[in-house]
Amino acid sequence: MTSHPLTGTVPDRLRWVLGEAAVLAGIFGFWLVLALAVTVLLSALTVLLRIFGIEQLQLVYELLARVEFLWPLVVGLTFVTAALYTAARVGTLLIARYRREGT
Repeated sequence: MTSHPLTGTVPDRLRWVLGEAAVLAGIFGFWLVLALAVTVLLSALTVLLRIFGIEQLQLVYELLARVEFLWPLVVGLTFVTAALYTAARVGTLLIARYRREGT
């Protein structure tokens, strides 16, 4: 991968863009897998609580049954994480470019 993606050859630029796209896809995949794991764990906990019939935890039943609140949270966290990564990456590229032009 080229250290200066804006000055490489076309294949180097394409390789750099694909690498950055893989990072962004990885961010989305991380939050997706984490949300799926939490959903499975909450569902398993709900099943266990219903099997053992602990009636004192009725509020917990209702909360665990509503895991759909998790998906808007995942989308928001994915967007924020990708935006922070993009801002940091753009900042490092601009700093590197200004340092090269200043010398």
